[in-house]
Amino acid sequence: MINFRKIFLSFLFIICTNIFITGCSNNTDSTKLEISSNIAKLKIVTDENSILYEKELNFKDGDTVFDLLKNFCRENNIFMDFSGRGSSAYVTAIGNLHQLDKGPQSGWTYKVNNEMPSVGCGDYKLKQGDIVIFQYITSYE
Repeated sequence: MINFRKIFLSFLFIICTNIFITGCSNNTDSTKLEISSNIAKLKIVTDENSILYEKELNFKDGDTVFDLLKNFCRENNIFMDFSGRGSSAYVTAIGNLHQLDKGPQSGWTYKVNNEMPSVGCGDYKLKQGDIVIFQYITSYE
């Protein structure tokens, strides 16, 4: 007489062993999830060229300069205020420096890779390796 229990257990052992070996293998199949990271550097600078903050940050595809600053300030409990949304977003305060605090032309401006973009910070899409500087200025001259 055939011992079905022995056959079943042997079959079960082979299946489990196969699943274990397959799960532990170093599979380099293209179905693996690859995680890529976008990184930009953010500097926040006073009108006296003192660096308040400087940090490399991760960002998502499609994030703007404004998103980078807003996320950084939120995650680090730094006060930030702004007016407008999207392409019309304008940073009015970071920390204790507010627009017009140091004169009628004082406020926050930004550069990316040491150049002043022709679009607002809510329009400028970040690219890998960008260096973003928010600087408080007292005059536009």
